[in-house]
Amino acid sequence: MKEQGRYSGNFGPSITRSDLPNLFPNSSVHQYDNLSHFLPMENTGLVASEVKNMIDL
Repeated sequence: MKEQGRYSGNFGPSITRSDLPNLFPNSSVHQYDNLSHFLPMENTGLVASEVKNMIDL
């Protein structure tokens, strides 16, 4: 069983372009080094909370 918040195998952190915030006006970028490319499936609560925060702005 995989420990929550840890990635294993060939899937490390998602690679994000350093200029990503400049490509999307009114955006923000959050990186979670302890989660992999599959963040939405690894921590659904975190993703739901971030979406709620964006809606409540």
